[in-house]
Amino acid sequence: MSTERKSKVYKYYRYVPKLYMYKRNILPEVTENGQTNAVALGDRYFHLGANGGKDKWIINVAQYWGATPVTGSTTKFKSIKDVPSVNIDFTGYGIRVWEDRFDAANLAKLNHNKLIGINDDDSEEVIATNINYTPATNTNEFYAWNTEHSMTAKHYKAIRLDFDDEITISGYDENALGLFVESKLTAPVITTIENKFAINQNYTVYNRAYALSNTGSVIRETVIRRHYKNDAANIRLDKHSQNINGNPSVTNAQLGDTIRYHVVPTYYSFLGAERTVQNGKLIFLVDPELEFDSALHHSYQASYRFTLNTTPQRVDNYKGTGKTAYVFSLDNFTLPQTDSDFWGLDRLYIDFKPTTSLEEGEHTMEAFLSWDNNSSDANGNDPNTVYSSATTDFLDKYDANNNGSTTDRLSYQSFKFNFIPPRAVILTKKQKLTTETNYNSAINAESGDIVEYKLSAWNNSIDNAENSM
Repeated sequence: MSTERKSKVYKYYRYVPKLYMYKRNILPEVTENGQTNAVALGDRYFHLGANGGKDKWIINVAQYWGATPVTGSTTKFKSIKDVPSVNIDFTGYGIRVWEDRFDAANLAKLNHNKLIGINDDDSEEVIATNINYTPATNTNEFYAWNTEHSMTAKHYKAIRLDFDDEITISGYDENALGLFVESKLTAPVITTIENKFAINQNYTVYNRAYALSNTGSVIRETVIRRHYKNDAANIRLDKHSQNINGNPSVTNAQLGDTIRYHVVPTYYSFLGAERTVQNGKLIFLVDPELEFDSALHHSYQASYRFTLNTTPQRVDNYKGTGKTAYVFSLDNFTLPQTDSDFWGLDRLYIDFKPTTSLEEGEHTMEAFLSWDNNSSDANGNDPNTVYSSATTDFLDKYDANNNGSTTDRLSYQSFKFNFIPPRAVILTKKQKLTTETNYNSAINAESGDIVEYKLSAWNNSIDNAENSM
């Protein structure tokens, strides 16, 4: 007995052009950890006027359609055309070539070319002829910031690189030949962008590029965008956790315990120049009977935007609250200049210990980030201001930055814990000035002031207290 089975096999085919094309924004090289690398990016945000107002691109044509190696295949093109969407002045150019992507005959053809400028009325003029290409053997050379050929700034609505003969690409890789272009925005375009900034709007410049055949038809096209936006500088204080003896799930504290507060200054900025956070301070407002123990600027994920002074200033009866403030200076606090959005944070561990004078029950402590060049606005474009990105608990209710206002925006966080005093006779001492009504664990007294003290004995044990005085 035999069994016959029938099945069908389906194949799907998708057309992929042989000629591959992209356009990238080129930025100055970046050195990190002793290594200098070229920077080529796709669509991204830019500072208006960055890099001396110079805008640079590379338009790459190659034979490529996937990571699987291909041999024995070729593709052809005749011209590369660059078409910006706004008026620009062209100021430089270059041709960069990976020589192993071409055979000897086509390498010889590459230096026989014309760079054409196309005017607004569609008339054409020759910018340069027989431009020698620059060999590239790695991406640092291919994407280099340096412009090979400078030219007197001239406005064209487009430029086109024509080769005298059709060029055949025989190598298979995503990079082969790049037309390098340097330009700058014209004054009217800059004014338009600045007017957009004034009403808190961004502005996008589109730049298209085309690979053309020997008949002038489009083989492939690509687009790159430059988004221009205002500078931004925003900070806030986030809270991570409250840990009692290293346990974040415990809320009851006892004598001898360590209460750790893990707070996180958090930053977002997009700045063409470094901006200082003036007189930055981290303030913890606690019961006077809670004593400061230690402070640590943790290295995990640290941006190190400031230096934490781990010896805080103690201010008793802070702003008349009856509580004690521990004021930590955040020295040399700056937000960096970057060519892209900067997101960062710093983790701070601040430890306290309860004393026997701390009352039984729930206690609230506050932590807040204070700085002088803040604002009452949630956001803005003032070049000297650092704005609060806190969405809740941001009003400066204590006037922590001492500018006379409680309506500007800072960043506040709060924590709660429950104190369980020891089972013992607890002695406490509080004081007040004769001009005051309430006794406090700590007060500010000056020479000549009269201070009244109140001593209390509280039996929190399970036995009768005898001979305690």
